[in-house]
Amino acid sequence: MRGAVIVAVVAVAAGCKHDAAPAKSGDPDSGSAGASDALGPPGLRITTSDESDARVKAAFPTGPASEDARAQLGTAPPPPDIGVPQPDSAWIATIVPPPGATTDTVKKALPAHTGAAHTVMGKSAGRWLFVEDARKDRPAIDELAIVVALIDVDDTITAPQLEREEVWANAAAKALGAAPPTFAMTPAQAADKATAAVAMRDKLHDDLDVGVAVVGPTGKQIPAKLAWDALYSAGFTWGDGDYFHWVPSADTDDSQGIELGATSGTGYFVPEKLEPIDGVEMSFDVARTWHPAEMFEVMVRAAQYLAKRFGGTVIDADGVPFDPAKARQQLDAIVAAMTAAGVTPGSELALAAFD
Repeated sequence: MRGAVIVAVVAVAAGCKHDAAPAKSGDPDSGSAGASDALGPPGLRITTSDESDARVKAAFPTGPASEDARAQLGTAPPPPDIGVPQPDSAWIATIVPPPGATTDTVKKALPAHTGAAHTVMGKSAGRWLFVEDARKDRPAIDELAIVVALIDVDDTITAPQLEREEVWANAAAKALGAAPPTFAMTPAQAADKATAAVAMRDKLHDDLDVGVAVVGPTGKQIPAKLAWDALYSAGFTWGDGDYFHWVPSADTDDSQGIELGATSGTGYFVPEKLEPIDGVEMSFDVARTWHPAEMFEVMVRAAQYLAKRFGGTVIDADGVPFDPAKARQQLDAIVAAMTAAGVTPGSELALAAFD
């Protein structure tokens, strides 16, 4: 969970989804029991999703969920495939090569490159691939996209950089025997869009999580097994950073979905040590979320479902009953500010600006 994040909804527990406790050999609280060693900061251990699933299986041999309540939560659209060019997030030059072009002929024809960092993508049989990483069977290429990110780390692209990139793209098209390329944006438009995205980020800051909490019955804690049961029944899964997550598709990164932690104790969960909790709190990052309004509705329904299972209450940051309409208005204001700056929540441009 990210610190001090909520837009007048609920204060989320300190610590990030990647801030699991330092690992100690054989310590079940470390979140790394049975995990294989991997590169990472000293004292930390990185595990795979399969290893996390195995730990849950060991704690709940027949599975933690007693029902399938996912239909009660509904879903949200998954973010677009990062392997597909996104014209609203990058400067793109499109080239249609002559018939018979393959990844091999394209790579051999491309001139030396001295411009901005770019990616050459090719569409083959309706699917996009990275030309430099193409298979040895030399698939046919129907369309090329020269893609330049508008923001690289914290650096915004400049018009002069893209003017040089235009020259290179025209030279590439000529070398391929293709018509001149078409461009999604002019260099000036792309530079302005990048600058506006960073200015909007600086105005809104980079802490744009929206969340809600569910507490148990007054004076009572929620049994650990009930918590795990309800969460898995609702479609949440445990893993990244020892928190629970809900994502709209298996390919969606956890950072683009709902993250859930405990309101008591360490805030994170460990299957080897099931302890009762006071409640749960969940949130999602508006800037990183594709279709945040739909994600918000899923989160609200999740809170309502969990409150019913726990016999508890859905509350806001002040500890009073949660007002979905008020929170939705605040969410819409954030989305409107991003949209006005030309940044679509959950797009590659948004991910780069709010990295």
